[in-house]
Amino acid sequence: MDVNHYIAFVAEAIAKVPKGYPLINKIYRKNKYEFYRAASESNLYDSVIINDGSIFHVEYARKILGILLFINQHEEDNEHYTQDVCKLVKESYPYVWQYAESRDEICFADFLKKLVKKKNGLRNIGDDELNCSLVILLFLSESSDKTIVKDEIYDTLINNYMHNRLRHSVGWKNINDSHNNLPLLDKQTKQIISAYLSEYNAMDFNKPYHELVGKNPVYNQFEFLFDYIPISSVSLVESTKYDPDIIEKVVKSYICHKYPFGIEDISKIDKKELYIHVMHGSLVYKLAQAYNEAKMHYFKNNQETMFFEFEQIKRERDVAVQKNIETVNLYKQLEAANNENERIIRRMMLENKTLKENQTDLVGLRELAFSLKSEDEFVAIPEAESLNKLRDMDVVVVGGLESWQRKLREYLPKGIFISIGAENFDVRLLHNNHYVFLNTRALTHKLYYRVVESLNENNVLRYFSRNNIESCLGELLSVLIT
Repeated sequence: MDVNHYIAFVAEAIAKVPKGYPLINKIYRKNKYEFYRAASESNLYDSVIINDGSIFHVEYARKILGILLFINQHEEDNEHYTQDVCKLVKESYPYVWQYAESRDEICFADFLKKLVKKKNGLRNIGDDELNCSLVILLFLSESSDKTIVKDEIYDTLINNYMHNRLRHSVGWKNINDSHNNLPLLDKQTKQIISAYLSEYNAMDFNKPYHELVGKNPVYNQFEFLFDYIPISSVSLVESTKYDPDIIEKVVKSYICHKYPFGIEDISKIDKKELYIHVMHGSLVYKLAQAYNEAKMHYFKNNQETMFFEFEQIKRERDVAVQKNIETVNLYKQLEAANNENERIIRRMMLENKTLKENQTDLVGLRELAFSLKSEDEFVAIPEAESLNKLRDMDVVVVGGLESWQRKLREYLPKGIFISIGAENFDVRLLHNNHYVFLNTRALTHKLYYRVVESLNENNVLRYFSRNNIESCLGELLSVLIT
């Protein structure tokens, strides 16, 4: 297997673990330009292996891909980056790291047996966790020149998983093309299917999708789920690119799956099953379409491309200077172009400086807003029955004076309190608790950004709007009620 393809699998596996994202960002910032160049110039940058996940997964898979490719391309001067990656792997896959470090001979079957035992059964291990753990084990084994027992599990990993994934990624475009090139349903078949769907008050081939979904009872059942997020299902449907063939595509997917060898008599099709498939399938299609459009927009406008834009401007300026030396006749034109390029760079640097200043001002305004809250306003102490709810609350309280924290600690015996000056606290304290409350009256900028940057998707961040204990207790109770 080509080493670059192997690196792609490792990058994908590391990016599957969100708790490693802060460390990936830390490593990436050390040499952001070179890492971005290494990734974006590789044919793996847009490969399916790197890009078929969520927005977060793709972003961090591309970052770690650049880091790994740069290390591979600069073997003579990469020791510090190699150590960073080892720390990242150890943090993301601690059990795999421990297993590899404790053995000179790596047996994949033995590792899988121990992993299943550790997880109390194979049913508790997801496909991604299993495959990625094996990929990381292979990566650690080959990186430290350990003896690898090429058993059945090893062969399955290499031949069935990695090679098949590579073949699939190469043929991805062909797969999409073959789907799009499926023959259209003939007019008679359309009429028959439209008649079936109309019996269930479903949609037909002659009306736009967004005009019909709200009128359908099956769709309305799913609409309730959108309120949990919350997001408007109608806005979602109408904001995506209109595809007049969506119903036909969903019907074709049903026929191809249900009748892979063709159907001789369309009238024998299961009407109710087709109807349910059309409703569910069209909704899934629109959701996937909306997510993909958001994903493409995100990466199209990703500021990472700014680095190459700067490089392009510099190349154009260097060419202008060289032409100026070679020919006096073009001197004024080239000088003007050079000045224009420099003006653009100065303007962009000034805008960048302004953005940083604005960010500082926003922090100050936020703190000022909190400071303007009335401290004298009387707030009643919540009832004892309500206060008892706080005793089991999983919460991290950050900032505030020690005397304030001591008072609040009486009501939050299970709470975690982080004082001013503890900027190097263990971020796992945040991840092990659901709620995080900040007291901005006594909080350093460094501690504030340390907390905000370390939050994960399970954390709920809130701010104390006042400094008196009664108000803080009320705000703590409010998040338990909502």
